[in-house]
Order: sequence, then C-alpha cells, then structure tokens
Amino acid sequence: MANKKDNYPSLKTPGVYPNATDKQLGLNNDDLEQFSLGNWNSLYRGNKLLLSGDLLEKVKDTVGIKVKVRTSPPKNGSRIAVWRYRRNLEAGSQQNRIILAQGPIWEHLSDKEDVGSTNNSDINGAKLSRFLRTKDVYHKFYRNVGDANLDDYEDFKEIVFQPPDFLDSTNKGGLRTDRVMTFDNGHGFILEREGEDDEISLVLDSTNRGKLENHHVFEREITEEEKDRWGDGASDRGKDSQFTHELIAYVDFDIQAFTIDDETLDDYKNTTWDFLTPTSENMQKIKYRVDGWDQNDDKHGLGNGIANTFFTLDENENKDVNAYLDRYPKESADAITLRGLEYRILRGPDGGRTAHPFVAKNPNWGSKPEGRNFFQDEPYNGGYGYYHSESDFGANIGAVDWNPGYNVDIKSGEDFWPQTLKFLHGSTIRMGNYDLLSQMPGYYSEPVRDELQSIGRNDAVEKWQEHFDFIGYPNFKLEIAIENPSYVESLSTFNTPLNFAVNIKDSITEKELLYYDSENQIESYNNTSYPLLVNLNLELFDYENFDNNKEDYNENEILAAIAGGEDAAINYLNNVIGIPTYASEPDKCYYKYHVIQWGDEKQLLTNEQIENSYFFSFYDTEGYPTIDDFYYRKYQQSQLVEAKSIDDISNHSYNTPGIKTIKIIVYRYTPNTAFILQTYLVTKNIVVNDGVLKSQDFAIFGASDFTLLPVTDNQAIIGGFDEDSDYNNSIEKIVKDDQFLKEDYLDRISSKDYIDKFNDKILGENPGQLNLGNTRLFKKPRDIYSFIGGNKLEWINQGSGSLPINSLATDIFIDDTDCIVDLNVANSNYSVLENKSGIAKGILVGDYKVNQSEGTSVIKEGSMKTAVLDKVKDRQAF
Repeated sequence: MANKKDNYPSLKTPGVYPNATDKQLGLNNDDLEQFSLGNWNSLYRGNKLLLSGDLLEKVKDTVGIKVKVRTSPPKNGSRIAVWRYRRNLEAGSQQNRIILAQGPIWEHLSDKEDVGSTNNSDINGAKLSRFLRTKDVYHKFYRNVGDANLDDYEDFKEIVFQPPDFLDSTNKGGLRTDRVMTFDNGHGFILEREGEDDEISLVLDSTNRGKLENHHVFEREITEEEKDRWGDGASDRGKDSQFTHELIAYVDFDIQAFTIDDETLDDYKNTTWDFLTPTSENMQKIKYRVDGWDQNDDKHGLGNGIANTFFTLDENENKDVNAYLDRYPKESADAITLRGLEYRILRGPDGGRTAHPFVAKNPNWGSKPEGRNFFQDEPYNGGYGYYHSESDFGANIGAVDWNPGYNVDIKSGEDFWPQTLKFLHGSTIRMGNYDLLSQMPGYYSEPVRDELQSIGRNDAVEKWQEHFDFIGYPNFKLEIAIENPSYVESLSTFNTPLNFAVNIKDSITEKELLYYDSENQIESYNNTSYPLLVNLNLELFDYENFDNNKEDYNENEILAAIAGGEDAAINYLNNVIGIPTYASEPDKCYYKYHVIQWGDEKQLLTNEQIENSYFFSFYDTEGYPTIDDFYYRKYQQSQLVEAKSIDDISNHSYNTPGIKTIKIIVYRYTPNTAFILQTYLVTKNIVVNDGVLKSQDFAIFGASDFTLLPVTDNQAIIGGFDEDSDYNNSIEKIVKDDQFLKEDYLDRISSKDYIDKFNDKILGENPGQLNLGNTRLFKKPRDIYSFIGGNKLEWINQGSGSLPINSLATDIFIDDTDCIVDLNVANSNYSVLENKSGIAKGILVGDYKVNQSEGTSVIKEGSMKTAVLDKVKDRQAF
C-alpha cells in the first residue's frame, strides 16, 4: 500500500511513498530528494500527440493515402472496356491465333434492352451484344445469376434478366468474393494530385492486384445470333461478323476511407441518390435530363426542347422494372466510385503502341505484333465495320490485322493492367448515376449533382463530399494531421500529470527497501542488505484494481487517418479512437515503462541531462518531429523495443550498499497503443543496506587509511573517547549539517552510528594518560592469581609469594587455548597491532579532525595524533 504525500519530497513535487514510518522513509532528512525513499515525477510531457512504434515511419513511407478498395458491384450502367478480335479458325499449327483486333470500345452494362426489329431499335446488333455481354459479366462476378431465357431472339422485343441476388444477408450479395475486390481484404493507395485537372491515381496492394489480374479481364465468345445481327457495312469498312470473341475489362472500382466511424458509415449507407432507380416512392415517376432525342423513338411524347420531364411507366414497363430492381444495389455515400478509367492506359492495337492487350509470342518476330494499321492503310482509313465513320459523327476505333505467324494472343492479366490505375477526375466527381437509363440521349451531359440539387437531395451530395474529405480530397496530399497544437492543448493530458507507485522489493523476502534499524529490525535490515536482487514494477496510483490491458489496432486505419487531412484525422481521433475520452480517463489507458538508470552505474544522469536526451528533447521543439530526427527515432525504438508493460517485472542485482536513485521512463498510450499521450520521468529512491559493514570496515582489511574511525559493533576499546576531542567535535558538526552525498551513504550511517554510540556511553570514556603494555583477552574468566601464578593461598594469606619466571604476567607468553587476543604494542606494523592469538586485529588510533563541505565527500583533515610507542621493554608496563 502506497501513500501520496503532497509536500514530500518538496512543495512543488508531490511523491508516492510506501506505508512506513518517517524514519524508515528517510523523511527526517534535510535533502528529501536525495535521501527520502519514495517516487515522484521529475519530468512529464503531454504537449504532443505522438504515433508509437514505427507508425510515423510507415506514414512517411506510404506511397499515398491508404483506402479500402472494392470492385463496384457490376450492374446496369457499369463501365467496361471491350476489344473485338478474330481467332484463326483454320485447322493447323496456326489455329486459334488472333489475326484481327479492334478496340478499346468503351461500353456500359445493360440488363434490360429493346432488341425488337421495329423502329430499327437494334442497329447492327449492338443492343443484343450489350445485353449478352452484361449477362457474361454477371455470370463472371455473381454466384446466383438468373437467365433471360432467350429461345427465339427474333421474336423478343425486350429482354430482361432475373436479377442476381445483389443484397443477400452477408451484405456482399451474390458476389464471388474470391474474384472481386472487397472492402474487407486488401487496400489501395490514392496518390497525390498536383493540379485540378490531374487524374485520380490508384495503386493496389498485392491482394487486390491479384484479383484484378486474374478476374477483371476475360474472354467472351460472340454468339452466332450476334453475328447475324451485326451489319456488314460497306465493303471498305469490313464486316463486323468476322469477329469471333470479345475481351472484356471491368473498370469500375469503389473506394472507402479507412477512418469512418460506424455511426457515420451507417449514415452514409442510408443516404442514396438513386432517384432514377424505381422504389416504392418513385416507381411511377422517373426524372431525367434530356438534351436531345429521336422523334421516331419518342414513345412517351416528350416533345421538342423539353429538358426536364416527368413521365409514367405503363403497366408492363412498370412490372418489368419492378421485378428487377427491388433488390438493386443503390449508390450511396459509403463508397466513392472511381469512374472514367483514363483511356490512354488501355489502348487499342493501332499506331506504334504496345499498351494494348495483345502480344506476339513468336520470338523471331519480336514481342510487338506488326500488322496492317487501319488508321493508316487503305481502304479502311480507320476503324472497322460498325465502329468506323467517315464523318464527325460516330467513332473511328483503331483496328489491325496480323499475320498468323506472329502467334498473337492476349497478354496475361499482370501485363494487361498498368501498375497505376488512373481515373478521370471530372467523371468521378460528377457522381453519375449509372443504375438505370444511362443509355438515354444526353444522359451524361450534365452532372448528376445538378439533378440532386434540383430535387432537394443536397444531403446526399454533402455526405458524399464529407466522405471524400476523409481521404484528403481534392489533392490527396499526405500530411501528418496530428500536429494541430490547439487540438492537443484541448486534451486533459496536455497539463495534467498522473501519479505512479513504483514497487521495488527484495526478490526473495519481498521486503520494501527502507531504512531499517540494524539492532531492532535486524532481520529486515539483513534481508535488504547487499548483495541484493530486487524486483521492480509500477502501478497506477489512485486507481485500485487497474488492469493494464492492451487492444489491437488497425494499422491501415491509423495510417489513413493520419494522412487524410486535419478534419478527417480529428474526426477519427475523436469518434473512432476516442482520444479525448482516454486523455481524461487514465484507468482506460495502457502504460509501459523502461528503467534507464538503476542508481549503481559509474556515471549517473541528472534530470537535466535526461530532459535534453532523446526521451524529451523533441517535446520542447516547435512542430512535429520528422522521421529523420535522430532523437525521435531513438525515442520510438526505446518505447517499441525496450519498454514493457508496467505490471511486468524488471530485476536488478546490487553489489554495493547505499542510496540508489532509479530513473524510469513511463509511456501513457491509448488502449490500442497507437498513440502516446504522455511521457514521464519517474524518480524512485531506495536504500540497499550494508548488513554488518559500515564505511570503517572497508579500510581495515589489510590497510589503515580510514576516514572515519573504525568503530563498529562487538569491539573491545582500550581507553575511551573524549567529548572535547577534535574527532568528536567534527563528527557532531558533520552530522548536524547533513550534507552527505548519496555515494557517501556509508559515511553517513557510520557517523550517525558513532554519535548514537557515544551518547549511549558504550564507547568508553577517556581515562587520561595511560601506560599500556601487553593486552590479552580470554574467552573464560580469569582472576589475578591466574596471571601471577605461584601459590594462590600463599599470596592470599601472606600478601606475597613466589613468582614464576614464565607466567601469564611475564613477557614470555605461556600458550593458553582460552586466550583469543594477545596484543603487544611493541609489536606494531604502523597503526595495526598484530594479534598473537587469533584472527582479530588491534588498531592504534588517535585524535584528528574530519571535514565536509557542501557537495563534497567526508575527508580526513590533518594527521592522526597517535600515542608514542616505547619499544624498550624495561620501560613498558605489563
């Protein structure tokens, strides 16, 4: 159990202390930051919201703004690119080689077509081919496609599919998710746009790239019914019926921001602008814009010059449309469709280009198939068949024919698709509705945004634009949006520090490392004496039962949010991550720590040095740290590699006693560890006790150069200490001033121990001048007659008696196993007196001064005044 002390170790620095007495905690000292045994925050910073680990580096290394990507669900109006070609039908080694090709033809899917023969409604069979092409695309991408049940093409006026189940219970519809890109798997990058007219560039990751290459371009065989309908045209245009196959590339793709919160995303999904798609509310009335029409095809009587007209479907038309569109996927703000795949990246086989789907596989002819280019060579003069025009109206779509020897075939998917898909900016931002009636005259001439505004559907536009803002539209510029100082200042973590409880105990007995009394608390004192292995961990103070739980984060979402512009990032931080909540509720955060100093290193760091180090220096600079900042990189490496959860144990071995000042870096994260809210420097003081040793003991193992007199326990003192001696006076002054350094811990406790012993009269009193000869100590009692020897009764009765020549009282020592100390001052080695019986030593001491100035260690001042030894035996006392 720990306690917070607001005034300790100083008025400005509240600390957290173990539950113990003031004496045990060292709170009876003058310098509490040096000697009190608690922990406190020496530094903390919360003025920057930092990405943890290597996330910032990943942001910088990202090729663009990361987005979710999916294949737009193929439906009426979806865009495709088509190449028509003829495979060699003649048997032999060159069979099946492509010998004639034309394209690309930019088309749309259409699952409801008027293919009747009246009013010339299917000129050259284009509508039937569009319908069957749509059917083939649906079968390619959906699992549950119905059929048009076409038995007699000639008698059909209109053909309509039974719809695939676009919207089943999985919300993925009947889409073959192994073939189509989905928002659940893979991603892409939107590259930065330099100017307003630049395309929108999309780069796919490997997962989506694989699906694009393997499934989004495929071959379809043209049916005999289609060939019969295609017109032959004039002889100089070629016959469309010569084509045997089509290559279809599906080119509509949706993107979605990673960082939209669930509530907003649901709002986007429920906001649609499919007013052209019949629903229960608008089934009977369809609004569309027309800039031109064919009077012969004006079955609804629109009349000349009518730009906006409502009309009502007749009963059969209503039935046909309703049967198909009940479950039709709606355009909504939850996805942004990239439209208008830039035509230059999918070229036709004309001119000297190679950016088309065909390649020569005969190495002798080179990889570029060369044939008659219909743009240049007579008699075709550009185009082929239906897609040839000699006037400004219509299209001249390039075509070539090749010698079968080139062995021309279709490129693989990887070669077919460019690495970067580019979409026309204008086509994308128009939000064109391709769900229904997209083939009507003039449909594409005006932005659908105008249509929405004209019927009061601005909410759809606003939400669509808001979604686009999540990915940094219009420039898609990669920025680190968490640099906003005002946002960080609004968080409670900006200037509100926390308190921690640092737990450090003996690893065996789990004793707190406190100042224990070496006499009254001998067991605790010895258990916390060196050598000592300690365990350390941290707790969050003031929050009982706190669990330091960590959550996972979606790296793609984080990177996309940080790079998506300030508004999108702050929305994500507030509504998805919940930064303000975690900033104000510490017990919901996650914490790690790193011990950077255990206190027994040769060179100890000051708080100022740590503040100027990589742990804190970039906090005090303007702006967000760059990825190339050395200090920031070291900081990120430290918290990523070296830091551990605060409830994990760190241990350390101490081989020296004393006050140890431990320095700990603590990181406060959001629960998912993606963001660092605060960084702390926590200081913790402990004491490693000295067991049975004090500073005096370290100088007497074979030496005599001590600073403090070697006065320890269990000593026999011959003579005593003078109250007015230089030594006593100087020790009293040093203890009173209490200017000891932490590394002079042993001097401190030794000098205080001397004062206690002196005041308790256990060091003896000075007898004045003393003539000392042999000194012997026995482990059993001896009386005077044991030393005199001779006849004890004679001495008692007569007061005198004979004295043996060799006795305990003479200078010739008679061995006695009970004698454990035998000192003779005449046998001295400097100040050390040799013990002739046992292992103990005798130390000859005298009076001297000790001194200590502020900021320095205790030193001996002057020479010791020791007694003069007279080695003439006749002059010595016995």
